[in-house]
Amino acid sequence: MTAEAQTAAIKERHWYVAGALWLAAIVAIVAMFADTAASMMDTWHNSATYNHCFLIPLIAAYLTWERREIFQRTAPRPQLLGLLLVAAAGFLWLLGRLVGVLMVEEFALVFALQGATLAIVGWTVARALILPIGFLLFMVPFGDFLVQPLQNLTADFVVWFLRLIGVPVFRDGVFLSTPSGEFHVAEACSGVRFLIAMIPLGVLLADMAFKSWWRRLAVVALSFAVPIVANGIRAFGIVYIAYLTDNEYATGVDHIVYGWIFFSIVTLALIFIGMSFSDKPIDAPAIDFSWVIPSSATPPAKLGVITLLIAGLSAPWPWLATRAMTIAPAPLAALAAPEAAGPWRLLTEVTAPSWTPRYDGVSDELVARYQRTDGAEVTLYYGYYAIQGDAGELIQFGNGIDPGRWSWSASRDRAITLANADVKARESEISAVGEARRVWHWYWIGGHLTSNDYLAKAWHLWARLSHGSDAAAVVAFSTHEGYRAEEAPAVLADFLAHVRADLPGFRTIGAK
Repeated sequence: MTAEAQTAAIKERHWYVAGALWLAAIVAIVAMFADTAASMMDTWHNSATYNHCFLIPLIAAYLTWERREIFQRTAPRPQLLGLLLVAAAGFLWLLGRLVGVLMVEEFALVFALQGATLAIVGWTVARALILPIGFLLFMVPFGDFLVQPLQNLTADFVVWFLRLIGVPVFRDGVFLSTPSGEFHVAEACSGVRFLIAMIPLGVLLADMAFKSWWRRLAVVALSFAVPIVANGIRAFGIVYIAYLTDNEYATGVDHIVYGWIFFSIVTLALIFIGMSFSDKPIDAPAIDFSWVIPSSATPPAKLGVITLLIAGLSAPWPWLATRAMTIAPAPLAALAAPEAAGPWRLLTEVTAPSWTPRYDGVSDELVARYQRTDGAEVTLYYGYYAIQGDAGELIQFGNGIDPGRWSWSASRDRAITLANADVKARESEISAVGEARRVWHWYWIGGHLTSNDYLAKAWHLWARLSHGSDAAAVVAFSTHEGYRAEEAPAVLADFLAHVRADLPGFRTIGAK
């Protein structure tokens, strides 16, 4: 056997060892954060938006196989920076767990896997595998925050196209009225599923069909823009077909079928457009390996130590999370409806309000109705969390508008004055059959008032770390939406000026 053949054989054995240790490190990380991994896969399975995520690890494996030449050109050279990334990912996971943001936990898990890979294979190999390693980020179910903006954008498209061709249309948020009937741009019509699935496809197409960076970026940009525009055209087409056929077609199951057929055509069109200006030959290697400098192999014992360090750096975070989340609840005394002065009075009749929000896991809640002398009514909802955890949290998916009856139409920030302090509330317009309501709400958490979900999570983290408190509350007012846009806010502002309460959530820190 020649010296070159012996060197190649040694390098191959080292890669077998490195591969086995890498697999052990990955298994250790997933085991440490098993509940996060299980939640991520549960989302893949149960949400149609993220069914494609099951393919992401397989695509990453294929992209790695395409770059397998790197394993012949160089040897594993552990990189200690990868250990720092594993530790940083563990700390990020801890923060996500403390504030109950599953998405942060899931990103941290992927970061830990990427850090472990860098720690074992080293810079040179990681650089060659940057795409498959980075592609793993698409495993995280991420993008639900785009639903409402995309609903509005889709409604914009439909209204613009209908008016362009002369079809009369009236718009109220995401509700549209034409002579043929009523239409609702629901969450499922926002196009977010198509967009989230198309972005990984665009990245994959950019790698496989292009060499120049500007063309790759152009294809990725198209994978963002095309789904949004296509969904707007699809929604317009459905409304227009319904208008032309007096709702005989493009309603019910029809519009779902038409939608999927349309999206399939758009996907094929994007691939065709991308391939039409491809500058990468079919038989071209995945990447250019000319920059790779051969290196000597690292002793297997050192690789083993690196693997043990990866496991050790992953281990303490779940224990720290359990310890930090052992918090005593902070119960309130029995809730009593706040007093109202001036023209407002508390209605004592036992009648169910037409609307109350949904907040799962509240320790206690209060619903009260008030009436002004001129007949205007306001419903107050107060939900209190003595402790937040698996049973429920203030900021979690599903809280807010109960989708069983009500549909969100529009929302915006609104500045209000509460207890001599300026507060930014969230104003929402919601609708149901035969009724529309205007809602103001905000959160009390860590002694601070905010209507921003992300800021509320930050205050929650600060409260837990600074004084071990989980207490939080939500305050929501709603009133009937009148014919004039300014009526409902004026009613809510007048009620707020006359309500008197000593409950957390009606005052900020230092307010008297």
